[in-house]
Amino acid sequence: MGVSRYQFLVTIPVGCLIGASIASEEWLYFLVAVFIISVFLLSLCQPHFVFLLLIFFLPFTRLGVVEVVRFSVQPSQALTLILIITLVLRAGVIKSRDAALVTTPIDIPLLIFMLINVLSTFQSYHIPLDYTKYTTFGRNIPFYKSITQMVWMLVGILAYYVTVNLLRERKDIERAIGVWMLSATLAAAFAIYQFVGSYFFLPYAVESNVLNARFPGHLTHFKHLMRGTSVFTEPSPFATYLLSILPLSLVLIVYRKYFVRPGWFNASFAITTLGIIVTFSRTVIISLPGIFGLAWLLQRSRRPSLSGQAGVKSFVSAVIGVSFLFFLLHVLLNLLSFPTLTRVFKNQFVTIFNPHDFSNFQRLVSWGAALIMFFKHPFLGVGVGNYFMNYFYNSPELFTEANMPPWIQGAHMPQVVNNIYLETLGETGILGLASFLSLLFFHLKGPLAMLRRMEDALWFALLYGLVLGFVGVLIAFLFSSAFYFPYVWSLMGLITAVERVAKKELREQLFTH
Repeated sequence: MGVSRYQFLVTIPVGCLIGASIASEEWLYFLVAVFIISVFLLSLCQPHFVFLLLIFFLPFTRLGVVEVVRFSVQPSQALTLILIITLVLRAGVIKSRDAALVTTPIDIPLLIFMLINVLSTFQSYHIPLDYTKYTTFGRNIPFYKSITQMVWMLVGILAYYVTVNLLRERKDIERAIGVWMLSATLAAAFAIYQFVGSYFFLPYAVESNVLNARFPGHLTHFKHLMRGTSVFTEPSPFATYLLSILPLSLVLIVYRKYFVRPGWFNASFAITTLGIIVTFSRTVIISLPGIFGLAWLLQRSRRPSLSGQAGVKSFVSAVIGVSFLFFLLHVLLNLLSFPTLTRVFKNQFVTIFNPHDFSNFQRLVSWGAALIMFFKHPFLGVGVGNYFMNYFYNSPELFTEANMPPWIQGAHMPQVVNNIYLETLGETGILGLASFLSLLFFHLKGPLAMLRRMEDALWFALLYGLVLGFVGVLIAFLFSSAFYFPYVWSLMGLITAVERVAKKELREQLFTH
């Protein structure tokens, strides 16, 4: 395909960035600009290849956190923006059937949700609070925070539409899921390396997220031991990412006979599971029962001729297997004379519902503040992205500095609610939460209905694993606010793409018969 003059116009802002970077000697910006131009030109002729790069890079960045002020864009954001620009230009310049952008079930709910977010932005500007003691931006801070948050949202949303529009054939989906699994396996392997290597001072096992921060006094001889991460990612968001992969790994093992190269599925599942363990994330432990419960319900609701009891037995075996892995790791650490570390594993799970735990206490504080914001502004909230600045005026009296326990006083309070549903409620009100839940409902309605009647084993396995992973993420976001990271929306796009292509093949089969 040739490159038109309209497509070259997109490179003009990047050219300005190159000139500005040279003038200011900011060579990092120059390299980023050259990278963006190169990948953009490549995407014009090979968009699927660039999309696979996007999928591959997702777990190795900060999983979607982009700092708009400093223009430090992660590879996943750059690739996402490049691909969506390419798709829009293709739809506008090339007059062909394949260039038409795909409509999805969440188009209207997503539009309504974004409109409510915009309205909440104007609402935030009229909340009479003095921000000058917290920032130099003065009265403009609500608008700035809202715009920043909506930019993060758009990056994730664009990842969804890129995925849906590029994955239009069976081979495209199989290839994308293969890369998705491979990158997750490599990232999990690196997390395991970090965890083990930090104790033995191995290269690139950077000291970070040390365990003794959560368990003071327990790790006297393990001050350098860290939780597993993926390069620039915090342990908990990374664990949630691996949680979205784990059910797919398990399903691919159960239905391996329908795939061409099933040999590495076992290794992927084992490495992903161990990767989750070394993150020490309690959120994942809470989410697993929901995943396996939904798996059981979906199996029970299918026709006996399609599922039988094999699927249920396989998932029960998997639960036992995961439990055995935890037990085996506990025994192994004892054999290696790491009894202190085994106590950490135990304490990590014993304190899940302990309100005196530092992490749990922070969540209680932030949840209470979000509810107070909702009661004060029930319809449109305090404005999207404005939770943190409003927190200082809405913190529950029970959690003031004077009433905090000694181990909490002076600690850095959370900048997010750590619950995407309460965060949406506090920032965009009941209208925002209702539109957000309707978006999730319309996204899952079609795939869940299709799983009950799908007869193609390969499509069933892929859709089954992806839906279970997404539901696990939704449960995990009861304790996290990272819903707008691109990997979540790429996962949603994979679900929509699988459903769409499966329906297309079913219609073609009915037509030929």
